[in-house]
Amino acid sequence: MYRASARFFGIVLGIACLSYASSVQAQTSAPQPMGVGDVRAIFTNAGYQVGQTYAWDWTSPPVNSFQVRDPNSDRVLMALVYADQAGADTARAQAAAQDHTSGDAAMPNSVGPRLVPGFGRSLWNGNVALVQTTEAELIREYQSRTDRTSGMDGEQLGLDAPALVNASVDLDFQLALIAGAVNL
Repeated sequence: MYRASARFFGIVLGIACLSYASSVQAQTSAPQPMGVGDVRAIFTNAGYQVGQTYAWDWTSPPVNSFQVRDPNSDRVLMALVYADQAGADTARAQAAAQDHTSGDAAMPNSVGPRLVPGFGRSLWNGNVALVQTTEAELIREYQSRTDRTSGMDGEQLGLDAPALVNASVDLDFQLALIAGAVNL
């Protein structure tokens, strides 16, 4: 009788250990990458205006992007969706190597390098990067690039060099992506 009880207890203990190990493994495994359709749906369902998706398959790593606009303000968000975590990590490392301002000690680790001219620093969630700006900043960036392309030199015109956009990704955009918690 004692051996049967000990054997039964051993089996139950073994099953419990295996169950615990599999639950820990499930919690620590890498999250599934979000698809561009999923990210678009999140922002659409949150009440934002979502623009057309552009596939940048000639870049390394390839990325899909689209703009998200707040109908109640001039805020503009760009979502960059990489195929997987490895692609996102590569893009972030490449951007950090080119972004001379990414070493600011005052910036938290979740804030990444600048990815898109005219937009602020990136915020990352898995394989998705978000960058934010305003409509006014986009117009200013477009005008600056147009002037340079047409041969107008800002220094000759007495203009200052375009300032880097310091917009960070607002909390409502972050919450929409993380939890789908925002509804305008």
